[in-house]
Amino acid sequence: MFWHSSQGSNFDFILRSRYQLGFRSPTWDILFKNGIFLKGSIELFWDLEDSFFDNVVNRIRYDLGVGTYFSKAWRVELHYLLQDGRAIEQAFENPFRTKEHILRLRLFYEF
Repeated sequence: MFWHSSQGSNFDFILRSRYQLGFRSPTWDILFKNGIFLKGSIELFWDLEDSFFDNVVNRIRYDLGVGTYFSKAWRVELHYLLQDGRAIEQAFENPFRTKEHILRLRLFYEF
């Protein structure tokens, strides 16, 4: 939910939906003792009250990652994300159409 307090009431809000389609490969016995696996997804963010191209907060995110298991409970994943973003600096030619490149290291523990 996004709150738009500058557009009237402090209780104005917009619902935003999120759709994700992803994959995970089988674990291949290469590089590490427990092998590696690949993950990927494409994610769409969309305000439910506007068309997709009307609002700057709508975006598409691409994610590609590689991971391995340390044990049955521990795993680590390294992800590269590319997403349409928004910048407010005046140095950008078009501040509402920037690309964000993100590296994310994720550590998981399974209970």
